[in-house]
Amino acid sequence: MQPLVEGDEEDAGAVCSGTTEHLAHRADLFDLWVDVDAATVTPTAAAKEDFLLTSVHRDVAGLLSRAAASPDAADAPLVAEVEAKTRELLNKLRTLAEQEDSGLLSRQALYDQLPNRALARFLFNVALAEGLADLGADADDLVACCDDDDDAPGPHPAAEEGEGE
Repeated sequence: MQPLVEGDEEDAGAVCSGTTEHLAHRADLFDLWVDVDAATVTPTAAAKEDFLLTSVHRDVAGLLSRAAASPDAADAPLVAEVEAKTRELLNKLRTLAEQEDSGLLSRQALYDQLPNRALARFLFNVALAEGLADLGADADDLVACCDDDDDAPGPHPAAEEGEGE
């Protein structure tokens, strides 16, 4: 298995794979450890909140499990069901975004509207990927999380000094 890295070495977003088991103890190298042989997926402590399962995950996992257990399961109906669940999720996000003055969702707006913080966090990440999110105050946290000099989330040093306002 060859490693796959997207972007250059300076890029914070990378996808890697390998067959070296000793890397499982190097949590500084990954956010999510997938052990295919053991059929386990384990997030690191730092990434645990980003990988909490929500009712959305359980619904899709249940759908896939039922399809896998059925001897009559066919790909087309399964793909159609997953597509319908995805469309339903995106429609809900669009409805929530329309309720905001900016027409975009902020993490805080989702926290305010949803009692489940893990679900709000997951939905914000989906909204971000779909262009339905307003980073606003979250932009400083995002920059700080990607800054190699400081692993702790929080405002970017430039934001603390009043730069970029």
